[in-house]
Amino acid sequence: MRIGYVLFASLVTVMMILGPSVMVFGQMGGGKTCEQCGMTVDATSEAHFRIVDSSGTVHYAECMMCALKLLKTYGQLNITTSCDYFGSNYSITVNAKAYGSSVVVSPTNALVIAGGGCAKNRVVYNQTAASSLLANNGTSDYLAAIQKYVNGVDGTLVTVPINSTIMTVAQAALQFGGGTPSSTPTGTLTPANYLCEQCKMDVPADAQMHFKIVDGTGKAHYACCLKCAIKLTSKVDSLNITTNCDWFGPNFPITISINDNLGNITVNPSTALLVDGGCANNRVVYDQTAANAILANNGRSKYLIASQNTVIPSNATVMSIAEAVVKYGTASGVSPTASPAPSVSPSPTPSPVPTTTSSPSSSPTSQPSASPLPAASATPTGLQTQTCEACGMDVSPESQTRYVVTDGNGNIHYVECFMCALSLINDYPTLHVQTYCDWYGPNYTINVDSTAYGNTVTISPSTAMFLRGGSCVTARAAYNQTAADNLLASGFSQYTSPEQQYPLPSGTNVKLVGDAIKTWYLQPKATGTPMVLVLALAGVAGALIIGLSVLAYRRLKSTEG
Repeated sequence: MRIGYVLFASLVTVMMILGPSVMVFGQMGGGKTCEQCGMTVDATSEAHFRIVDSSGTVHYAECMMCALKLLKTYGQLNITTSCDYFGSNYSITVNAKAYGSSVVVSPTNALVIAGGGCAKNRVVYNQTAASSLLANNGTSDYLAAIQKYVNGVDGTLVTVPINSTIMTVAQAALQFGGGTPSSTPTGTLTPANYLCEQCKMDVPADAQMHFKIVDGTGKAHYACCLKCAIKLTSKVDSLNITTNCDWFGPNFPITISINDNLGNITVNPSTALLVDGGCANNRVVYDQTAANAILANNGRSKYLIASQNTVIPSNATVMSIAEAVVKYGTASGVSPTASPAPSVSPSPTPSPVPTTTSSPSSSPTSQPSASPLPAASATPTGLQTQTCEACGMDVSPESQTRYVVTDGNGNIHYVECFMCALSLINDYPTLHVQTYCDWYGPNYTINVDSTAYGNTVTISPSTAMFLRGGSCVTARAAYNQTAADNLLASGFSQYTSPEQQYPLPSGTNVKLVGDAIKTWYLQPKATGTPMVLVLALAGVAGALIIGLSVLAYRRLKSTEG
């Protein structure tokens, strides 16, 4: 009886010691927020990516890209995952240090597929798995929910472009972690990324293959899109560009020769056209038929590079390549000696793609207290596509005018959606966010002013609401409850960004903006219970059990003696 009593007391003591830790540890299953992009990390994603920093603290990320981007914050991470094609029996481990400068990967030939956003990124065991996965449109039985179904629920499958960029895990860790490369690219076409010499965006392998650029001396140059390639004429007086049709594919090559400081422009075929837009939204096509077809298909095609797999306006400007060179090219040091006439007169009037006809069913309860944003055009001029600071996706010129984010020093921060904008509040002591209602449009602005990393927040109007669908394309800003209800019913309106015109999932969360910040974003970056602490407490508990057991045994022996 005495032994039983002592053991029972020992068990109670252990539970008192370990109880709080076990409770916290048990709460780690699902429903977390990605520390990089702010998306919901459900249980399947949490199980797929186990991320621990050098102190043993657990972190959460929605995809492999987001996990590697956490290196910028923590410098050193251990990431355990598994192959998205072969499954959980093919584990992949990453030990990254010095912000990705030093990486040990097992297996060494593990690859990352940059499909164009968290839902489309993949990690695979080897090239065979990569090829098989892409041939299967990026789908498999081993994906996390958000990467298998649109909005993370059963229904439409997420597909990945077959020409998505593929890179080694080590390359991805270096690129996204912010480390220092051990050597500089030599100019030879490799899977390594280069920076666009014009806009400074990454030029991954698929873009390098799509735009082959050589100057008059034979030196290779790198650009992320055709417009940036043309703008390189400000650096050299002769440029030869080889590309192919974004609609008809690689069997329809297009060559552009620019010589004598824009004075001599030769395009083959002469019917080739540029569909104008930002870096992600411009297209190069073989002729007017291809231009009409790609615009009617929302700018999409199976032959696009990954960074340009975006929706573009159906009324985008179309011009001949020669016209584009005159408009965007700049002579190297001198004025052009001639202004070549366009070789073709395109008619940029394809039938517009039908858009939603939803409109506000009622007016807001109060007038906006702030002026509309400076521009609400779908194709603002003078802006280059940027990279979202939170999720890493492209920030189109339209998004830059829709989401205006500045810190206390006046620095501009680029975000792809309202969710990403709010997620930055936890990163800066002072932040101002200005956007407008997805239902009522640009005349109904929403302003968020944050100080002390979100501890003090002012929202105008106070009725503004955040609809959180769990991803960038399902994040909405609403002026009031009426606008929120209408968005929930229809998913989006004609005022929603073209890149976000998708239905909202049934589990979309709706909160006042202030409450949303307190719930999801007013929290430290480092989350989870340190594994070291849990193990230490377990060790103490184990020692206590052994000690009490020995004491009980000795007392029993002395009683028997």
